[in-house]
Parts: sequence; structure tokens; C-alpha cells
Amino acid sequence: IADLKVISRGSVMQYRNAAARNLRAIAGELRVAYLLEGSVQRAGGKVRVNAQLIDARNDSHVWAKTFDGSLEDVFAVQSEIAQTIAQQLHAQISPQIKAAIEARPTTDLLAYDLYLQTTQLWHNIATSKDWEGDTRTGIELLDRAVGRDPQFGLAYGLLTELNLNLYSWVDHSSARAERAKLALQSAMRLAPEAGETYLARAAYYNTVDHDFDATLEMLERAAQLLPGDSSLSVRLAWSLG
Repeated sequence: IADLKVISRGSVMQYRNAAARNLRAIAGELRVAYLLEGSVQRAGGKVRVNAQLIDARNDSHVWAKTFDGSLEDVFAVQSEIAQTIAQQLHAQISPQIKAAIEARPTTDLLAYDLYLQTTQLWHNIATSKDWEGDTRTGIELLDRAVGRDPQFGLAYGLLTELNLNLYSWVDHSSARAERAKLALQSAMRLAPEAGETYLARAAYYNTVDHDFDATLEMLERAAQLLPGDSSLSVRLAWSLG
């Protein structure tokens, strides 16, 4: 959603277990005006999400709501939460973004759970004490995810980036590059217009092809599709040297 800048998960997780949290101070460190807090409860085939939006400038509650649904409808619940929060912040949602929010990335919930586990590893990879081990674990998780759902385009995109991470630093073999290439081809076939696919393309063009013009083009396209992804500014700055 272009009107909103969302701080990356890696930046906010450091505050998760803070003993005494000063919301105004946290917002100041993150340079944001609003904070979103929530919890998820799962019981059998049901899921409940409690969410609250806080104006950190005056520590006031703007909005709070409980969302209930079945695990089979978890993507619909996720979409409802995202669109409700955007409405509360008076953000404009284009038809393209609305369609992206409502899209189901996979029909297999276990595959999606494996993907989410990997995204958490990936977001923390730069500060990991065992980045190589975490990268290899992520690849194993994603291999299981696409094994369950061979049409899971986003998983292939992330699989591309993880293989390229190994290729860049510890495994310069043609076999590793080929694994990344095959994953990227699947991502481009299954989710050609996903911002995550453009990120994977940028990583491949930069790491394997050394085509920096194409890398920048892909990152700029990803920025249009993922306007709230704060990690993109780092990638763009890095690609520009």
C-alpha cells in the first residue's frame, strides 16, 4: 500500500520481549507515527486475531478489533485485517494492491507455514550467529513447501534468494547457481508480477549475471509493488554502490 511505510519484521522484533516498553520511544527509534500490536490464538481448526492500532505520538488507542475465522479461511482473515487497518489510517488502496492483498499465495496451509518460518529466518539472516545454517534450513523448509504445493510462486522466489546467498558466500558452484535459476524460472512462471519475484530477479541478475542495470530495473519495479517494504531502500542503495 503506497500510502503506508511498514517497518521490517527484523527491525521491530527486538522490542517484542522488552520488559518495559515506552511506545513513544519505540516509535521515535523506528520513525513511525503508529504502532500495530496483536496476538494470534489457535484452537483446533479456528483462529482468533486480536489487533490494536496505537497513535504513538500521544499513546492513544485509535482502533481495536478481534477477528475470528477458520484456518481454512486464514488468508481471508489476513486480507480483512490489512484492509481494515489501511482504512483506519485513511490510506488509498489501488485495485492492483487490493487484488494482491486478497490473493491466496497457496492452497496448502502447511506449505504456507513452512514459508513463514523461512521468511522469519531470512529477515534475521544478517544478524544471525549461524547465517549459513539458517540459510540451509530455510532451503530445506522451502523445498518441503514447494513439494506440497508445486504452484507456490512466492516460495520459489524466496528459494531463489536463499540459494543465491549460499552462492555468493560459500558455495560458488555451477550446481548452486543452477538451483537458483530453476527456482527463479518457477517464480517467474507462477507469480510473474509479485514484488517478491522481482526481488528474486534482482538478486539473480546481480549475483550471477552481474547485470547491474537489470538489477536496478527489477528493484525499482519491486519498490512499486512493495512500497511499504523498508528493506528495499537498503537494496537500492547497495545496488547503486
